[in-house]
Amino acid sequence: MPTIAYLPPFGGMNENESWLSVADRRKLIGKGQAGSVIRNLLLDLHDAHESTIEEKKNELFPSKKRLTQADQQVLKDVSTEWRQLKEILPEVFHVNLYVHDFDSQFHNFISVDVIDLIKNPDTQEKERNNSSKRDLMVEGSGFLQWLSVFALALDKNNDVLLLDEPDAHLHSS
Repeated sequence: MPTIAYLPPFGGMNENESWLSVADRRKLIGKGQAGSVIRNLLLDLHDAHESTIEEKKNELFPSKKRLTQADQQVLKDVSTEWRQLKEILPEVFHVNLYVHDFDSQFHNFISVDVIDLIKNPDTQEKERNNSSKRDLMVEGSGFLQWLSVFALALDKNNDVLLLDEPDAHLHSS
């Protein structure tokens, strides 16, 4: 039986978001409150990425304590859903995401920040503007609508996304 995620126009985001089980997330998504689980989804994508990179590192470089730049480049080329998201955000929205470490024994809430990117005049590469770090909640509903759809599309717990007015409030980018 396929798992369906219903996504009306963005809603349900709170100032604080606790860690939720997959069942609790499905319940909230079923009520049309994707905003209530967006930090959970991003944390899952981030943690899955970190785990994949660690596994690949142990597989390719089992005895190395320190990796060379070439070794690190090999790991940077490993494709994950988190990397896909992190490649698209700078291109479309000129921002990046920073997921804070989360340990259920010490933390009550999941924290995700948005960081503006600025173009370095010397290299033309986009760099972090750390003075612009802010919580995900203060972003506009158009950005959050896009982010929730994208995160749910990448989430392996969903087979089908049912989009209700998917273009409502979308960011112009």
